Amino acid sequence: MIRHYLSIVLLFLSFTCVQAAPHWIKLDSVETVPSTPEGVWRIAAGTIFRIEARNGQNGVYDLTIVQSADLSVPTGAYFGTMTTGADRHTFDARLVADPKVSTPGGKRNMRQFVLTFDSTFANLKIKHYRKGITVNIFRLVPYLFRASITRHDDNPDGTVGATRCDATAQYYPVKL
Repeated sequence: MIRHYLSIVLLFLSFTCVQAAPHWIKLDSVETVPSTPEGVWRIAAGTIFRIEARNGQNGVYDLTIVQSADLSVPTGAYFGTMTTGADRHTFDARLVADPKVSTPGGKRNMRQFVLTFDSTFANLKIKHYRKGITVNIFRLVPYLFRASITRHDDNPDGTVGATRCDATAQYYPVKL
């Protein structure tokens, strides 16, 4: 008799265990949002670069190329420096115009950019700006070239940027 009741209880327990929903882990619910810009980033053109903190200098980051879309640029080439800005998501960057070319004396042609990261440090926007004085020679000749020559080289906001592609990326595709 006890054997009969024990078999019924075990049968009932086996059905409740089989009917239990499996335990699933949502990958997008894992809270691993990075709080610094350090990591590996990919530009839409295919270039992959790394942002690393400079040793001994707080708030200064070095940018090096991991893989370039231009095959003449060597791996590990230095192409800029980034420093902290007004808030923790805005950085001032001095980037090399052409990473494979350096002028005599080791000086390179540098350009100034503002790098703005989103709140999760998963995407960044790159915006070029200029410092210094510029002289427009055409303005010195009155009324000759004012209407015939115009300069259009501003990109719309949000078209130049990069996406994080290292293991801490929130939207990193998983390949099995």
